Amino acid sequence: MPPILLLITGAVPLVLLAKHWWTKSAPLPGLPYNKSPNPLGDIIGLFTTPPVDYFSQHVLKHGKISQVLLGPLGRLILVADAKEIEENLLKQAQNFDKAGFVRAAFFCALPEGTVSLPTNEQWKLHRRMMAPSMSPAFLATRMNRISANVQKLLDIWALKSNFSLQSNGVFECDDDLERFSMDNILEVLFGENMHCLGSTYDYLLGLDVSASHTTGGVFKIDAPTPQTYQSLRYFLKGMGKALASGSAQLVYFRLNLTPSWRSARRGSYRFVAAKLGEHQEHGNAGPQDSYLDRLSARYPGGRPKDVSPTGFQDEILTYIVGGADSTATVICWMLRYLTLHPQVQIRLHDDLSAAFQMTDKFSVSIEDLQGPRFPYLDAVIHETLRLSNVSGISPRDALRDVAIAGVHIPRGSKVLFLTGHSAIHDAPPVEGKNDIASSTFYPERWLVKDPSGADAFDLNSVASWPFGYGPRGCPGQRLAFLELKALLLAFSLTFYLEETQETKTSHVEMSLNLRKPSGVGIKVRKWSGPKLELQKV
Repeated sequence: MPPILLLITGAVPLVLLAKHWWTKSAPLPGLPYNKSPNPLGDIIGLFTTPPVDYFSQHVLKHGKISQVLLGPLGRLILVADAKEIEENLLKQAQNFDKAGFVRAAFFCALPEGTVSLPTNEQWKLHRRMMAPSMSPAFLATRMNRISANVQKLLDIWALKSNFSLQSNGVFECDDDLERFSMDNILEVLFGENMHCLGSTYDYLLGLDVSASHTTGGVFKIDAPTPQTYQSLRYFLKGMGKALASGSAQLVYFRLNLTPSWRSARRGSYRFVAAKLGEHQEHGNAGPQDSYLDRLSARYPGGRPKDVSPTGFQDEILTYIVGGADSTATVICWMLRYLTLHPQVQIRLHDDLSAAFQMTDKFSVSIEDLQGPRFPYLDAVIHETLRLSNVSGISPRDALRDVAIAGVHIPRGSKVLFLTGHSAIHDAPPVEGKNDIASSTFYPERWLVKDPSGADAFDLNSVASWPFGYGPRGCPGQRLAFLELKALLLAFSLTFYLEETQETKTSHVEMSLNLRKPSGVGIKVRKWSGPKLELQKV
């Protein structure tokens, strides 16, 4: 073949590749973006700033619909307009699916879990299978166990407050919250927990108080944990690294070379397989105390026949690692906001004291938590969820050409619906409080007056979607709300949070795909009455 033909033949693929790259990464007309001579576009900024915060800064600069250019990796369309979010994630949900890059970040760890599946018939089957675990009727049977875990957590914090005198009463609580959330999700799924909180409590009872347990001015302990719990936590952190990397396959390749990751994954799967085996063996015998018990009574073999054994395991693991981490993260933010706003703590304590009698053994019903009895409690939780922006991005792939706010978005585009940004910056003004900004922590914005003139909680006060939106929203949000309400109810009647240096200086980090405050150290005192008269525990 003549050299000229060889040259042409070799050049054609390169030209086609260059054309494909340009089509994929070139700016879309009609959408603003950061103009930069850097061929990597916004990639460097995303590596130096938490993505949630970077995207929010981008929206504030360019408007509610814009684009982020990632050089050879393509482009991202950012949508932070509340009306467009509702229209496209709910009413036009058929035009989108969970973003492929997000599903890929979980696929190597949980290939058959709903978090990894496209929105197909298998995904729908899995969601229907897990739906009974979040039904109000079933969760009502779990409230006694959740209440017991709340009481155990408060007991742990009372002990830590007494033991942390060398650190001025400041103690670390991150690990306690992770254990609390893990115990609750296991109670729901299996009817029993791993004694995660119990092992901390037992460790504190036998603690040598003469020894120093202060690190960096904060009381910290290293309580023993079951090996399975350690495996699940390590398994979760590995997935977080993959999701944050932008190159999940490369991260998983590296993780699979490490004995610790392989051991954590095996341990997590063995734990779930053993629990499923136990319930399949028992069938529908005995009381139906857990989700698996109810499933065993409903399906021969303990699961729908169209769900594979590995798919069932992946789904259970998805609920465990996802539910435990997200709830613990929200509680971290809740404690931080309460610490910074003592007036909210005082009002919450006063309101709850007038409506609920705290006993030595905390217990609350699902009817109380889901009803209108505690409007300010609901307001504080929803304001925490609105401002913390824990999971404030809903990434989608456009399945067909669509128009968003009149702008043509081609099929295959990666669209990030910034639900958190919209909720934070688009909250309507508070009547009679022109000085209260949309981005200010102000639970009263969720309250209205009922016909009798009393405060009532209004869910529609702000367009806020803390657990995502549409068909791919978080399936475990009912349980999360119950945990948050039960804990905040009991905590606010028992403890007051004092401001600490850790609260003022803590920064944001990413865990899995969640935005959370790091280094959460708290200082508590017991209430002596409805006024702010505090005494040491």
